[in-house]
Amino acid sequence: MSGIKRSTQNQQSRTIYFSIEGGGGGFTDQILKFNAFYKLGRVLGYIYIHKKFSVYRRDVFSSQMLEKIMQNKVLYSVYRRFFGFDVYSFLGLNSYLESLHGCKTLPETQEVVVGLSDEILEKAGINSAEGLINFVRQKVDSCTSNHLPAQVILRLERSKWKFFRLIFDKFTEYPDNISLYKAYLDARKIKPWRSLYTKGKYRVLVHMRQGDTALIQTPWGSYIPIYGIRHSHKELQTEDDVSGIFITTQDYFCFIKNLNSYLGNDIFSFVFSTDGFVRAFRMLFSNIRGFQFSVAQVNALKEAARNYDEKEFNQLKAIPDSVVVVGENRKNLKDLIHSALMADVIISGSQQHMMKKLYTSYYDPKRQPIFVNLYKGHFMPEHYLFPLEKRVKIVNVNLLNYDIEKVANTIIQNLENTSG
Repeated sequence: MSGIKRSTQNQQSRTIYFSIEGGGGGFTDQILKFNAFYKLGRVLGYIYIHKKFSVYRRDVFSSQMLEKIMQNKVLYSVYRRFFGFDVYSFLGLNSYLESLHGCKTLPETQEVVVGLSDEILEKAGINSAEGLINFVRQKVDSCTSNHLPAQVILRLERSKWKFFRLIFDKFTEYPDNISLYKAYLDARKIKPWRSLYTKGKYRVLVHMRQGDTALIQTPWGSYIPIYGIRHSHKELQTEDDVSGIFITTQDYFCFIKNLNSYLGNDIFSFVFSTDGFVRAFRMLFSNIRGFQFSVAQVNALKEAARNYDEKEFNQLKAIPDSVVVVGENRKNLKDLIHSALMADVIISGSQQHMMKKLYTSYYDPKRQPIFVNLYKGHFMPEHYLFPLEKRVKIVNVNLLNYDIEKVANTIIQNLENTSG
């Protein structure tokens, strides 16, 4: 692992174990935590003890309802039976880490929870990976006795951007020859999954998250941003209010069409994947009282919701050699994961981070697709998600002002270099 050498454990012989608390969030959030915390724990010289990660489907129940279900043993048992989908089983992650770091029977240990957040780091004046390592070591030392083994639980609290940046800018590869990509390939050897790509072509995944970041166009021509709708009830009146902020389905369509126009229609196989607008409309109707809509307008929105996905994504079918996957269900999630991990090119917008987290945690310099990051106007640096060595294959495209010839040539040159 590049960067700091693995340290000794407090210059003494006692053993310190560590585990990682996955916490809430989606599976890519948890994998990103594993990515960072595993590197941190191992560079401290701690021994990793794996605790299974798990996530729960949000397309069936709201976050609040899921929390209540998980607190009731009977309801949770029913949920697991009918709705449970173990994404980590599909990824092969838990079984892979258990094979490397099986559940050990630990001796009597002192348990200490180390919570980290940007706020904690800022208060402690930590601005480097070295400072972060020393902070955790001193925290563990101050809370435990040197005479007994210790078990450290690493937990991420609240905001996390500075924390990830400190880790990923310093440590680029997993220690101990860990490869989450290998774990996935091993899982597919046991239980294969059919690829949606056409053989013999460059494989391109276009991920278009909508859900809680969507922008809904009303039947009367205005636009409703879903992000933050619980606290702010906005209705944008013109396309100018929208064009410089949100990346729409039309934006993706136009970019791909321009790319094909320059490079030709016969070299790429596209998979368009999106969660669609079902959750977006659910969130809108849950907060509909915050808007001053008439009964007729509410009814018009309900009617529009019935076939909104079909109308919104139908244009993508005009792209040659393309497959369009719409909606949240376990099959579509498996298709998305498999398409992402088999892709030569991943195209994603600035309003979502799922693919960026997966990209960071699963790819290494030996096998790295091109990541095309679409944004509008003001570029928000996201290099905390990308280790230094990986940035050479990240192509940032400002949709309001870009040279398609330059973008296309950058993509094709990287593809040819990789295949060569």
